[in-house]
Amino acid sequence: MDNRNRTPGHAETLRRMGIAPADADLLELMPLIEMVWADGLAADAELALLDSYIQDLTRRLEADQARVDVTHVEEFVLPFLKHRPQPEQLQTLRNIGLQRMLQKPDAAERRRRLLAACLDIGSAAVKQYPYPMGERFSSDEKKTFFEILQTIEDAQQTKLSTM
Repeated sequence: MDNRNRTPGHAETLRRMGIAPADADLLELMPLIEMVWADGLAADAELALLDSYIQDLTRRLEADQARVDVTHVEEFVLPFLKHRPQPEQLQTLRNIGLQRMLQKPDAAERRRRLLAACLDIGSAAVKQYPYPMGERFSSDEKKTFFEILQTIEDAQQTKLSTM
């Protein structure tokens, strides 16, 4: 993967978490994994949407001339889907991933795609149907979505203040 936009200071954190530096661009997937697990269940519809995003991300990384294939990305994601990761781990990886994502030349488009996918995943599976008004997203999914949005806003502010 392209390490030109590598976020300084995160190499040790990634190493401790068992993430290879070459996989750092895949951390863009962490907010989606958080959305999948937000209500405590990884529903089939949510996983299908995640897979669609994986396909899209792989195409974008290949366009960036990164050496990555769908199988590798799926293998990277699998441990995060087999068992629900600790929220602190996901939050740390989300922060690093979003900081990296926002350094890309097409950051605005990546942000739009990511947030759209978060909304799609959040609305893909409901525990009860028909659901009460305003409850298409569970309160946990709403909380997770707003945390992701806040992380993006914070990372954008940090990026602006360092320019």
